[in-house]
Amino acid sequence: MQPLAAANALIHTVNSHIRSNVNRTVEFVETGQPQTQPNPFDPKNPLILEPVASARVLRKRLAELGVNADPQLLDALSATLAEHLHLAFFELFTALDGESAIYAEDNSEVDLELRILNGEPLPGCLHEIFEPADFK
Repeated sequence: MQPLAAANALIHTVNSHIRSNVNRTVEFVETGQPQTQPNPFDPKNPLILEPVASARVLRKRLAELGVNADPQLLDALSATLAEHLHLAFFELFTALDGESAIYAEDNSEVDLELRILNGEPLPGCLHEIFEPADFK
């Protein structure tokens, strides 16, 4: 695989996870029901994708207020979660591209380089080609 293709695959994977986590959280806030997926080890018992604790708290409070299914609120929640996740990965990709720093707990700077299996490094443009996840 060519380095730019590998970089695009990485970005595609990150955006797929962003979409999945945002959609799962917003659906839980709206319905109160966690999503499930097939269990490869026990097909009769699906895996329950438990929401994070803060989603449970948010769901409870919004349900008490009677707004947990408000479409505008859910759209705003989805956009907010997606934007925050995108920004976190954008900052990580900027650091991996060498345009900001990664620091250890002792404040020493750490140099990292991602390589594909053939040994070539990923191109130093991850943050430049990282577009927000498409939710359409």
